[in-house]
Amino acid sequence: MAAPVAKDRRGFSGHLQEALAACFGNLPKKDFRKDAKSGFRELCRWTNNSLLAESAQCEPGQGETSMEEKEYRYLATSMAGFVKQVASNYVGKGYVYFVQGQVPAGKDATAVDRKLLSLYAVQIDSPERWRRKQAGLANVHYIRFERDWLLVATPGKHKFFERESGSIRDVRECPIKFHGYSIRLAPGQWKKKEDGKPRERDSKSRVRVQISKDRYRKLKAEFLHLATHRTAEKIAAKFWTLPFEPYAPVRKQLLEILRQVNAKRKKAGYSQVSPSVIRYRQRPVKVFQAERAELPKAA
Repeated sequence: MAAPVAKDRRGFSGHLQEALAACFGNLPKKDFRKDAKSGFRELCRWTNNSLLAESAQCEPGQGETSMEEKEYRYLATSMAGFVKQVASNYVGKGYVYFVQGQVPAGKDATAVDRKLLSLYAVQIDSPERWRRKQAGLANVHYIRFERDWLLVATPGKHKFFERESGSIRDVRECPIKFHGYSIRLAPGQWKKKEDGKPRERDSKSRVRVQISKDRYRKLKAEFLHLATHRTAEKIAAKFWTLPFEPYAPVRKQLLEILRQVNAKRKKAGYSQVSPSVIRYRQRPVKVFQAERAELPKAA
């Protein structure tokens, strides 16, 4: 009679621990729990802590993916795309420090792109950005439209703050000005009133996209000059074709200009311009382009 075969009493979690040790080397000397789910969570915690430790020891730019190995999109297709990306995905997600500039006339813009992308280790993916944030390190993004470029960064440790110390601005104190737009991070105003409750202040910071003060003053002066020198149809067409997307603060500014234009026309006995000339919906835009943009010739 054959001898009975000894049963393997390690269980599934025991086999799992042995398999993971074979794949990953020396795991922490800690018993896995009875179920495989808890064991997998323990592995994830150990792996994450190891990666955080490695990120903290590395200088920004070391061990990152090169420009040829990973695609990083930074060429904006339009002013509207540039503003949308900066407001929604950069300033709105904690990138509050910035440096902006222009590519000098006669200089290759792609050379400037390569220099800044490589210098500040911009080309990293979302998981790596998360690990850097957990380790107290800053992250940097880069974007360019034609000859205007912008670097934005989150709080934390990064050589960006050392190299650009004299040029860095805080979007909470100084707005990003771009082609007549002004982008800043400001305290919220008032929340929507609920039934039976008094209105409350919004304690959160909100991204505000509006027409810059200088451009707004010029627009208002121009429209007030045309108020009694053009027909209502021509003034309406000029409002409709303004190159500003109708973010809420922009709409408020344009409605104020329209109010003053109509007041001046009413005093002169002319017909009013309808408020429907103000756009309330943003046009869909493609933020980035895959191919290299053709730069306008410098004057």
